[in-house]
Amino acid sequence: MSDINREVGFKITIIREQQGLSQKKLASKAGLHRAYIGQIERYLYLT
Repeated sequence: MSDINREVGFKITIIREQQGLSQKKLASKAGLHRAYIGQIERYLYLT
């Protein structure tokens, strides 16, 4: 996996936490499933 993928997942986590959002709340705002947000944050879908 590339460094950019890791960096994007990390940045999403940092910004989400700074905004005081749970993965569930972010997912709701984005129209995505909470599990998908978790997978992105863990770099599973950013290939």
